Amino acid sequence: MHVGEAIDKRRNEIGLSKSELGRRIGVPQQHINRILERGTMETNRLFKVSETLGFNFFSRSVPCSIRFPHTLRR
Repeated sequence: MHVGEAIDKRRNEIGLSKSELGRRIGVPQQHINRILERGTMETNRLFKVSETLGFNFFSRSVPCSIRFPHTLRR
């Protein structure tokens, strides 16, 4: 699942419309449609979306070895 799909899933879970999401992050609904189709996003935009939806989408892209450094092999 790419970031746009994850955003759309979370948006649906909390019952937020695309137009309301757009209003809260400062973009038109047409732009929300493009965001939901993408596999990547600008950091500042993803931060706004994360705040708005109450979910840390950044954690989806952090490799396991970075989140859990004790698992690194030396």
